[in-house]
Amino acid sequence: MNRWLSFELHAHTLHSDGAHTLAELAGFARQRGYDGLAVTDHNTIAAWAEWEAVTAATGVRILPGLEWTTFHGHALLLNIPQYVDWRALGTFDLERGIRAVHDQGGLFGIAHPFRLGNPICTGGYWEYRAGHGSADYLEVWSQSLPAARTGNQRAFQWWTRLLDAGCRITAVAGSDLHRLAPAEALARTYLAVDGGDDPGPAAAIRALRSGAVTVSMGPLVTVELRSAAQSWGAGSVVPAADRPSILELEVALRSTAQMAWVEIDRTDFRAVISSNRGEVCQVPLGLDGAARRSIDVNGLRWMRAELFGRIQGVAQLIAFSNPIYFQI
Repeated sequence: MNRWLSFELHAHTLHSDGAHTLAELAGFARQRGYDGLAVTDHNTIAAWAEWEAVTAATGVRILPGLEWTTFHGHALLLNIPQYVDWRALGTFDLERGIRAVHDQGGLFGIAHPFRLGNPICTGGYWEYRAGHGSADYLEVWSQSLPAARTGNQRAFQWWTRLLDAGCRITAVAGSDLHRLAPAEALARTYLAVDGGDDPGPAAAIRALRSGAVTVSMGPLVTVELRSAAQSWGAGSVVPAADRPSILELEVALRSTAQMAWVEIDRTDFRAVISSNRGEVCQVPLGLDGAARRSIDVNGLRWMRAELFGRIQGVAQLIAFSNPIYFQI
């Protein structure tokens, strides 16, 4: 049985341009019910010296990371045991940098690809021309109220195009925390860890690597496909051999600690199941409930759930799952 842990995957301390210590960030995370926090300072790993002590003091799982802040784009690196330099990379040889991260067992994530760039935010806009397909994850939602931001909408569309092109890349949210603002409506990334796992950094990295991830500003949305003998969730691959044409879909909605911090209509939710074929179906959902449909999976290469509702009185996308993939 999976456990869903909520993480903030993009945060800065005073070791770069943040306003707070790692302990203060972890205290904020604990107050708001997060299970974990990635520290991703710009081009420095100085905060790593504190992460074990902060985890022990607060109970918040700290993922040591780094934000590559280059002239051509920003990238989030997790699970690397030592600093990886980017300064020799040009716009066409990102692949070499990603290999250096992977050689250490690390994960490479593209950060806020459509943020304002130079001269407002050096490298904030993603300008690398190759290598995207080797990235492990993509920050499609950034900052507060992310679904309403044009740059995030473009990032979500880019993710969809990458999926259609055959890339299996995990989508996440990252608030890019620099200063704590308790009133802001932030999205969380939820990572599914096995119930028997030690729910520490290694389990979180395994979930990110596999795509067992869902993202939300409010309730947790999950998607599952079932046959008579098996089931598949986000990040899973449905094999082609002996696959029935019709599978049972279940979309579920669960209350979260995040809902205490956003102004959300708790009665009006609608899940859209989207895929490489476009919209598969729509299902109304009640909080802490589930809906089931039998669906034809012929021709599907990927499928995800997108949850629509109202936050601060505005109808918008408020959550989405990562895809279930289909072997071709």
